[in-house]
Amino acid sequence: YSVMSQLGTDIVTQNAVNAPSLATLNKYTLYQSDNGFVYAQWTSLYAALKNVNAAIDRSAAVVTKSQDPRDGMDEAILAKRVAEVKFLRALYLFDIVRNWGQAPLILHEPTEVSTVSQLDSADKFYEQILADLEDVMSSTLPMKQPAGEYGRVSKAAARHLRSLVYLTRGYQSYGTASDFTNALADAEDVINNSGHELLSDYA
Repeated sequence: YSVMSQLGTDIVTQNAVNAPSLATLNKYTLYQSDNGFVYAQWTSLYAALKNVNAAIDRSAAVVTKSQDPRDGMDEAILAKRVAEVKFLRALYLFDIVRNWGQAPLILHEPTEVSTVSQLDSADKFYEQILADLEDVMSSTLPMKQPAGEYGRVSKAAARHLRSLVYLTRGYQSYGTASDFTNALADAEDVINNSGHELLSDYA
């Protein structure tokens, strides 16, 4: 993942200057499926997308406490888990659209073999990403998770991601006039109201 997201940026460059698969990504000279890093990133993201789509699609069939008080799942917990996987789906779709621009926008668990696919436009990806993040923001997840739930999705995490989504879309031709304003509002809200704090010294 770091090879795809950080090589060729102001964060890191490759030290193995003669490694062709690294050099091409670092210099933006070759970005094709026969590059192992590109292929691995694509397949990992779509495998993860399959899993979160399955969780979302199957959630309606989960037996809850109201149906089976003994063995059913608590409805409030189920709703939180669905919100969490919607956050993950938004994250995976964001990674896909940032890396490839156009790609198959798959929103349901595949239940049979498919031999066809289509490239969906980036603006459709952003619409779905923002819809999923809005569902997270409307859920009962807390703004900040307590220590015992460290690492779980929170509304602050969703708002932070949404800020990045707005900021990224704002530079595109299909972006809206309010994207940058929305990005700033979300970022400032996380900084000022989420219970999280920026470090006083970046170093």
